[in-house]
Amino acid sequence: MPNSTLAKGTGTRFYYGWVITILAALMYCVKSGILLYGSGPIVDALIKEYGWTNSEVGLAFSLKSWFGFLTPIVGWTLIKYGPRKVLWISGLITGIAAILTAFATSPITFMFTYGVGLAIGLVFTSFLSIFAIVNNWWVSKRGLHTGIVNGAGGLGSAIFVPLVGWMIVSFGWKSAMIYSGLIILVLAVLPQWIFFRDRPQDMGLEPDGGKVEKIEDGRPKNYYYSPVDWNVKDALKTSQLWFIMLAWCGLTWGFISVIIFAYTYLMGKGLTLAQVGSIQGAQGIFTIIGSVITGLLVDKFGPRKMLITACLVNAAGIIILVLADSLAMYWTYTVILGLGVGMTTPCVIPMIASYFGNKNFGAIQGSVLWLTAATAGICPLVMGYIADKTGYVNGFLIGAVICLVGGVLAWAAKPPKVPTKYNNIKDETIIKA
Repeated sequence: MPNSTLAKGTGTRFYYGWVITILAALMYCVKSGILLYGSGPIVDALIKEYGWTNSEVGLAFSLKSWFGFLTPIVGWTLIKYGPRKVLWISGLITGIAAILTAFATSPITFMFTYGVGLAIGLVFTSFLSIFAIVNNWWVSKRGLHTGIVNGAGGLGSAIFVPLVGWMIVSFGWKSAMIYSGLIILVLAVLPQWIFFRDRPQDMGLEPDGGKVEKIEDGRPKNYYYSPVDWNVKDALKTSQLWFIMLAWCGLTWGFISVIIFAYTYLMGKGLTLAQVGSIQGAQGIFTIIGSVITGLLVDKFGPRKMLITACLVNAAGIIILVLADSLAMYWTYTVILGLGVGMTTPCVIPMIASYFGNKNFGAIQGSVLWLTAATAGICPLVMGYIADKTGYVNGFLIGAVICLVGGVLAWAAKPPKVPTKYNNIKDETIIKA
């Protein structure tokens, strides 16, 4: 696309950052829909076809999550090679691993292809890489564009949960995995390789298209934004960074405990396949709504208040699932939890950037993202064990409590004091906390 049609400053027709946002959203939609939300129908099919236990299937999901400990390496590769190359190569691995999963006939081979093969690809195509490229193109509207991309993950739920379920019923789970891998390669790998650009400067452009709104000295006016770019070492010394990440872990635990096992739980409550597919699929629609609205609210009120709210909403959604005894209540659960899930990422990503600056955002977040990986790895094991021993309800309730603890940690994560060694600090009293 010629640069004459792109925004290089104010008053021009089109800004290429929107292409970046749309392609990032497409990638997040496909991968979240198939490999995260679509995992429910896959789990149900495996348990029914092979008689595997919840613990055996949960172990594969745990293995996939444990590779999240590689996120510090992801941060390094993003700095060295740029998001475009990282997303292309890892996306290719992800699609191929999804196809190979179709040939798994035992828990061991399933753990290797789905748990290990997909994990290697996914850890480098995680939202750390996707949101790194979005952050490079947007500053003043970062909350909105983070919300759009994150909301696309919810759209993936609405599209791919019913689609994967239909493919499993129509063609079997093995064919469904092959088709899913091909969809990943065609929609979430090839277009991004062709059209992604790492930074606006690569095309002679500026962040936000050169338009600076709601910004003073490069910082949003409506909430705290660090007057300096912290280095990784100093950021890791703050309690705020760890509180933010632990709050995120709480939300991750609650979400994963439901997303992996709610499908089977609802089937066990007597709902039909069509009803479960509709309920779980529709959750993605409300994730989109929660994500976009939260992105707008974060730009206006700041991420900390919205993160506290997200923890409360997620806990409420899980509790409603446990208490539900009618179809109307199950739909209420999917609305509330969908909104809560959509709120999470648009809060956390801008919060880390606002507290520690944008320059080293990828490296800082990559240094602590292993916490969410550990949570995602432990949760399926614990939830699978509890489900085998006592049923699903106790596991869901534990998830709700952990979400509430996350809310307390988010409240405690007030803006950090900037170290005095940074000499370019300006008067922080002009910045709203």
